[in-house]
Amino acid sequence: MKAQVKTISTYKVNVLNANKELKQETKTLKGSLQILKILTSNEEVLKACNEVEYTKLKKACRKSKAGNYSPFFVLQALYKLGLTK
Repeated sequence: MKAQVKTISTYKVNVLNANKELKQETKTLKGSLQILKILTSNEEVLKACNEVEYTKLKKACRKSKAGNYSPFFVLQALYKLGLTK
């Protein structure tokens, strides 16, 4: 009997593994904030991300049922704090 060699698809490497790393990074408030800084092109949001006090943001930012943060929740909190329009 020949042993079967399982090949790893490029989809798994390029998409699924990258998504897994992003999910891991955005579990924390700091990680979500960093992802948002990297991906945003909105100057107002970028300025708010750089100037917001971490403790205020943590109080204003909601979490998922699992206790994780997301860039979307960070955007909502920035708006709630009046740092973006």
